[in-house]
Amino acid sequence: MATLQKPKFKTIDKNSINKDCYIYIIRDMITKSMYKISISNESVKNKKQINNFNVIFEVKLDKTLKSHDVINTIHQYLKEKNYWIHSDWFKIESEDEIVKLADSM
Repeated sequence: MATLQKPKFKTIDKNSINKDCYIYIIRDMITKSMYKISISNESVKNKKQINNFNVIFEVKLDKTLKSHDVINTIHQYLKEKNYWIHSDWFKIESEDEIVKLADSM
């Protein structure tokens, strides 16, 4: 399995209240089936491609939502489908599954 190098995005500050929060999906362009699904206080949309990663989806969450609850729900769903690799990384062979996930957000 290819070694994943972490893209350098700022992760969410768990103590932040009423700050912007984004959920994003990035794809590892080497394997093309490894995705990072995570949250950040800053938009990654302007960083279309960073090293070997491609930003394929981003959504800004409503400030009334608890971002960690949202991302934990998404991660739990993907873990139940046996896509989880480690941390925020998932191996998803079907792009249809990613589209379905993004549409549900």
